[in-house]
Amino acid sequence: MEYRGDNCGRIDGIFVFNVYGMKHIFVVVTPIQNTHEPDAALGVDTYAVCSDQQLVVGLPAIEPVCPVFYELKDHLVRHAWHLRVL
Repeated sequence: MEYRGDNCGRIDGIFVFNVYGMKHIFVVVTPIQNTHEPDAALGVDTYAVCSDQQLVVGLPAIEPVCPVFYELKDHLVRHAWHLRVL
């Protein structure tokens, strides 16, 4: 998912916080960061999961975009192709 602008992350949990009868939705996110190193075969940027970090993000900070990442040998590649081409 994308959050707080163009940051990407993996959703690891969802919880609701009830404050005086008002419910607020939050997600627990593990960030995925661009390594700025191109994949040798595809020539696109590679990404890495920051497994040592987790963030709590409120619903208003979540963008209505769901990026797709493919896991290759030791890194991730963000989906950048049109599905009809594949």
